[in-house]
Amino acid sequence: MKNCGTGYSGPTMNPGDAIRQAQAAALGSFAEAEGVHVETVTVDTGDHVSSVSTLVSEAVLKNVRVVAVETQRTGRSDDAAARVTHALACRVGSEPSGLVRNAPAWVIDPRGAAGATEVCAVGISGPTLEPSDAQILANRDGARALAAIRSVNVKRTSADYSNEYYVILRSDAEVPESAVEDALQSSKEREHWVDDEGRGPLALPRSTFVLRCASR
Repeated sequence: MKNCGTGYSGPTMNPGDAIRQAQAAALGSFAEAEGVHVETVTVDTGDHVSSVSTLVSEAVLKNVRVVAVETQRTGRSDDAAARVTHALACRVGSEPSGLVRNAPAWVIDPRGAAGATEVCAVGISGPTLEPSDAQILANRDGARALAAIRSVNVKRTSADYSNEYYVILRSDAEVPESAVEDALQSSKEREHWVDDEGRGPLALPRSTFVLRCASR
């Protein structure tokens, strides 16, 4: 879609990481549009010459947000981890109409819940044996998301092998742990939601989402 980009993630150890990876991949499509640095290495084995081109894209994104997240099973009913998470990111004002919300509005777009002098972010936890643990994990995850709003290094590296096939080697959005601790101390939990039936973005029963907000 025009002014939108998609991203996806396969299964992860922490289900919430799948959402973040899909979101980073969707945002990475906008980073590539800002420009790509290419480095090419040629290898001559004596009887065959091949080349590997590495493409790195970096950008500070403005007026772009993730507008939808959905997790789908891949068809293996015997494996709960066989799932793929998709994310859709769009420039502000270019969001498609008719999106079906599978969670409270603040779960997908926390900025809509923020006041004029606030910034908010969502923290996520998969189901835990002890429900109170999920609340703790989700709040720390929310602090990490808040820290990422203020300071995050987005970087994608991909490779083009002899113009035959294209591979994304890695897509990162790194946040310093010290920034996470600072965000945990300076923010407060505003909302929380437990997806008892597994109809939300994670498609996991008893997954927990929290909204943490802090002053700008």
